[in-house]
Amino acid sequence: MPYPIGLASLQLASFGFILVQFGAGICGTFVVSRCGRRPLLLGLGAMNISSFILYILFERLFSYYGGPWGYGCILALCIFGFSYGLGLGPISCFITSELVVQRYRSLVQSMMYVTNTLISLVVSYLVLPAYTHFGCLSFLVLFVIPSLFAFAYLYINLPETKDREIDEIVGELKEGVGCCTASRSFSESSSTNNITSEETPLTKQKTGQSLLP
Repeated sequence: MPYPIGLASLQLASFGFILVQFGAGICGTFVVSRCGRRPLLLGLGAMNISSFILYILFERLFSYYGGPWGYGCILALCIFGFSYGLGLGPISCFITSELVVQRYRSLVQSMMYVTNTLISLVVSYLVLPAYTHFGCLSFLVLFVIPSLFAFAYLYINLPETKDREIDEIVGELKEGVGCCTASRSFSESSSTNNITSEETPLTKQKTGQSLLP
């Protein structure tokens, strides 16, 4: 039978979660300025989604077997706080301004904040009744599945924005880059090498002819 976790343990867990997110936020001020937006956002996004899956797993194990499985939920919450504070939260607030030209940045930022506020409001009203009726499995519908769709979309379409000109970023968005950037760069370099190799004998021939008297 599951046994309840003591009040002192809950207080320590809450304090530990705050410390983890606070420490991650401080480290995030240095990490965000040094790492690329795309790998950081996708990596921390995957960690964030994994934290929800781990929470559901440990909660189900705790409900059936009890014991120390409940502390796995605390670990999952700490992973969530770490991934969000380190970069997922800050990057999601400013990356939209790096994807559009300057004349549209204020509009796009306003749309982002309005959308984020509305989604947060709706989810806040849905979480408690959904959890009451379906338990932690409701997190699959409310968080995990939408996050997986968003992760797939970003993986396909999100270009790298750090230390790059906005014209280049907008051009990649219009072409639909993202995960295809590496393969496209490789194909372009290969085609360039082929053209160079094809022109080399002709160049040598012209050079040799120019050296003849």
